[in-house]
Amino acid sequence: MDLTPDSVGGPFDVVLFLGVLYHLRDPMAVLERLRRVTSGVLVLETEVGRLLTRRAAADFFPGTELNDDPTNWWAPNVPAMLGMLRSVGFADVSGRLETTAPCARRQVGVSRCAAAPTASPRGPHTDRFVFHARAT
Repeated sequence: MDLTPDSVGGPFDVVLFLGVLYHLRDPMAVLERLRRVTSGVLVLETEVGRLLTRRAAADFFPGTELNDDPTNWWAPNVPAMLGMLRSVGFADVSGRLETTAPCARRQVGVSRCAAAPTASPRGPHTDRFVFHARAT
């Protein structure tokens, strides 16, 4: 939570934030700090949920509901994640679905993902997503 350009010797052209967001109790505060240390692009990989919901939404897991892991808190959907990244100051945000389903090993664009998710081994409502957010 003490992430600043001075504390890490940044800002950086590329920041990787992989598999962390859903473990955070306050993801917006961390996204704001990540924006401060990103001068180029943030690559963010996370669990996403509610893939059939076009309106920004997120699932909250107060217990072990997500993968039987008490450290998993959130699964925002794609519109929510795009909005979160834009609201902290990232100008250009895009993303793609990364699925491990044998019948769906392909990348799906942001707009197609919300409309027609693939058959994930986790079920039709959750999967993994990679977002690219540009600082300028």
